[in-house]
Amino acid sequence: MVHAADAAARPVLTRTGAVVALLVLLLLLAAGYGVREWRSLRTDDRRQDAASAAGAAGRAEVTTLISLSAGSSKDDLARLLAGATRSFRSDLQAQVRTFTAALKQGGVTATGEVTSSGVVEADADRARVLVAAEGTVTNDRTDGAEPRQYRVRVDLERVDDRWLVSRLEFVPRSEEHTSELQ
Repeated sequence: MVHAADAAARPVLTRTGAVVALLVLLLLLAAGYGVREWRSLRTDDRRQDAASAAGAAGRAEVTTLISLSAGSSKDDLARLLAGATRSFRSDLQAQVRTFTAALKQGGVTATGEVTSSGVVEADADRARVLVAAEGTVTNDRTDGAEPRQYRVRVDLERVDDRWLVSRLEFVPRSEEHTSELQ
């Protein structure tokens, strides 16, 4: 037997239950959206951190490359090799003797610094950095320090949580930027 009071109370409970269910659903949707946005921000932060680390590694390698001298060539080249991937290191090592001899024969002293740089492309494992630098070079054939300006494209790979140079190329002033990583 259904009483009139029970019949009148049932729709109220049903409406209240529907409102509560709707509120719970909205809270779940908001929480899901918040988690998704938080993960997206964390991914963006990691991407920015990787790009920053790759840029720093590229700048350091260019600075080492343009700051070589006959008196410290062994240490200079060791630093250069330490920042290179296995394949690029192998290419560099094939030229170390010739390069060292040229530095010593010419009495070369080169110093330089990075004036600007930018990460053109970066993902979790690869990056391309463009570096502008300036410096001076002295040798046995010059009366004084000769100014130099450099533009260098540096390709990097992440190897065991370190960004290492996989390719380094001096870029002529007239060459347009290409965005394809090779």
